[in-house]
Amino acid sequence: MIYKIVNVLMIIMLFVAFGSVASNQDSVLTVDEFVQKSYGDSLLEKYLKNSESSERLGDYQNALYYFDKYMVRKDSIYKSNAEQKLEEKYKIFEIEKKDGEINLLNVQSLLNEEKIDKQRTSIRLILSLALVFLVMIAIVFVFYMQKEIAYKKLVKLNMEAVRIERKNDLILKKSIQKRSIPSKLSEETEQKILNDLVVLMEEEKFYLQSGFTLDEMAVKLETNRQYLSKIINDHFKKNFNAFVNEFRIKEARRLLSDFKTSGYTIEAISNMVGFGSRTSFIAAFKKYTGVTPSYFVKNQKY
Repeated sequence: MIYKIVNVLMIIMLFVAFGSVASNQDSVLTVDEFVQKSYGDSLLEKYLKNSESSERLGDYQNALYYFDKYMVRKDSIYKSNAEQKLEEKYKIFEIEKKDGEINLLNVQSLLNEEKIDKQRTSIRLILSLALVFLVMIAIVFVFYMQKEIAYKKLVKLNMEAVRIERKNDLILKKSIQKRSIPSKLSEETEQKILNDLVVLMEEEKFYLQSGFTLDEMAVKLETNRQYLSKIINDHFKKNFNAFVNEFRIKEARRLLSDFKTSGYTIEAISNMVGFGSRTSFIAAFKKYTGVTPSYFVKNQKY
């Protein structure tokens, strides 16, 4: 009993010495709470000893009172420890979460940098290809323009040739020079065949007939194919087909430049000058003039 009185007096003295009012007026500490804050976990043992002492002395009311205090304090300590551990785990979880977020951001940053590098490489490649493509286009354009200028000059030259031919339809006849032929053909006979050939081609326009042969022309000129072929080769420096096609192309060029027949189709002009097909006409026309018939028609005003 004396031990109990001493403990109560000690608690009262501590309460008086340190005060029971907290800095916050809304929070007032009891004597037990003050003792718990002052003595910490050692109070748990005192509660248990007081309960056991009271029980031995037969003071069951105080024994029950201190035992109840002991259990409350024990639960409080357990709860406090549990809350502290939970708080520590939560802090660890938050730290790990932050570390995970930082690592994720680092990975995303690396991926973004890699993606940006790939995009830059792709852009450089595209720009390089575009530059090469533009250079190629520029080169092709330059060649095209040079070719176009050359073709237009050819058209101009052909138009000048047409104007000259219109002024003098017998220019070929007047330009023929006599040449000796080392054969049994006499000079007089040769000259007659040559004159008749010019008349046949220039005046009668025998070449307008489609598909005639060297033999047919020889019969027309009352000679043989060997003599006629030799005269064409020696005086005109061409074989029979090239000789005939030249007359046909000149006539086609004249027709294509004449406003009366300029509206005719290429195939119609081809038939008019004696060609058997449109394809052979276009090939012969380009070989002789340097341009196609359609290009010649489109660029006559150059």
